[in-house]
Amino acid sequence: IFSMFFGSGNLVFPIMVGVSNSDNWLAGFCGFFLTGIILPFLGLFVIKLYQGSYNKFFAQGGTIAKYAIPLFTLSLLGAFGVIPRCITVAHGGLEFLYNDIPLLAFSIIFCVMCYIICLNDKLMFSILGKVLTPILLFFLLGLIVIGFYQGEEIAVNNEVFANNFVDGFFRGYATMDLFASFFFASLIFKQIEALFPDKDNRSIIKAALGPSIFGAILLSIIYLGFVYLGSHYKNLAHDLPGELVLPSIANHLLGHNGALFIAIIIIFSCLTTAVALNSIYAKYL
Repeated sequence: IFSMFFGSGNLVFPIMVGVSNSDNWLAGFCGFFLTGIILPFLGLFVIKLYQGSYNKFFAQGGTIAKYAIPLFTLSLLGAFGVIPRCITVAHGGLEFLYNDIPLLAFSIIFCVMCYIICLNDKLMFSILGKVLTPILLFFLLGLIVIGFYQGEEIAVNNEVFANNFVDGFFRGYATMDLFASFFFASLIFKQIEALFPDKDNRSIIKAALGPSIFGAILLSIIYLGFVYLGSHYKNLAHDLPGELVLPSIANHLLGHNGALFIAIIIIFSCLTTAVALNSIYAKYL
């Protein structure tokens, strides 16, 4: 759950919340928490109530909604929105260190890797949960802890709390995780159903609830750390595009080799999200 949600926008928007709301970064985080954590979690839960079928959920809006809404949202999450963003953010991680890597060549390699992993769903979930997520968490938490100890105190301006909250609120929407949760839930539900074939729907929902809460907590911790990094290392952002801010902070805190490792982590984060979205989109089509 953590790996599927933690992709391109999740590497960019929390840090940008910190950069743009450094005078009250906690208010920005609170807004981001509502739309970047609570809403996607509710989306996961709602689809699980419909036995993991987003078609049944959207069918409540009528026949047109049943087909039009999934097609529109999956197209936005897939080939026409989030997956291209995954590629550009992943490329940005390396571009900060090696600016001679062409985007076209990187895109082709990224898409071929996506295709190979998508061929086997079970392998995909095994790799996501057992290998990539622990590595991803370990190094991101390490970066956040180092940034926390080296960051300087900043003055908090409570008078602009509402502005900071609203900014974080809308940036949480920009991750598009609410849309993604409808379709990720169907993948997650099927995996849990395969583990407990003899259980009824209520038992499967209960079994899915714990991992969903745990995934949401992990996301919250990383988001809070990223907002903190963005606010306390705002000077490193300069006029950099969003996808280069995290590599810039990593380079400052860890040096070139550390930044290279974070860049690789960014690539795998984007790859896991792209794989999940490609898998759902291809099945739907």
